[in-house]
Amino acid sequence: TGPNGAGSTYLRNSVLPELNFTLQYHKKNENGNEFLIGAGADYLSLTPRIETPTGYATSETVNSVSVMAFMKVKTSGFTWKLEGVMGQNTYNLLMLGGYAETQISYPNVEDYEYLPQNILSFWTDLHTNGKKFQAGIFGGFTKNKGFDNTYHSPEGIYSRGANIDYVYRVSPRLIFNSGKMRFAGEVEYTVAAYGATQDDLTVANSKEVGNLRVLMGVYYFF
Repeated sequence: TGPNGAGSTYLRNSVLPELNFTLQYHKKNENGNEFLIGAGADYLSLTPRIETPTGYATSETVNSVSVMAFMKVKTSGFTWKLEGVMGQNTYNLLMLGGYAETQISYPNVEDYEYLPQNILSFWTDLHTNGKKFQAGIFGGFTKNKGFDNTYHSPEGIYSRGANIDYVYRVSPRLIFNSGKMRFAGEVEYTVAAYGATQDDLTVANSKEVGNLRVLMGVYYFF
């Protein structure tokens, strides 16, 4: 997202593609037990404008680095997954976050500079591995960390959930398998804390708003 709405123009303006580097270790034995652990880093550079409002060429960019770590453990009885992300400008990952702009003035030139918003996110999922019955629970939390330091008052904010301080979700589920049929039920409780966006893009005086969803799925495998 950016000054002209959502789209891929800002990435194309930067010429440099998004870069992602990941290392992982995976081990699986003859009994089907698995262990996986890994970490990675992501680099994204966007150029929101190639021309200033007064018609001058500009190449100001917003550069973002995100780091992540993840793990999976699988035995005959259960599977446990865990992931954590410290991200910048994670809008394109369907997460909270983005960036803001503030005006900088040169002689006879009106231009903008940009700073990415920091997001902390982690989730975990645990479920049993029974062939007929399975039970599981998912839990996740994400926090708006704002900018790295005190910033000028932003003139434009291009962010998902800029007025959200944090979000968490707890979601238990049950699955019943019968032949080629599967019946799955899930209860999802999600809370978002809305408040006043500050100059550093953190959120103050937040108030929690929760919602409850009940889902049912029927599957036929062939």
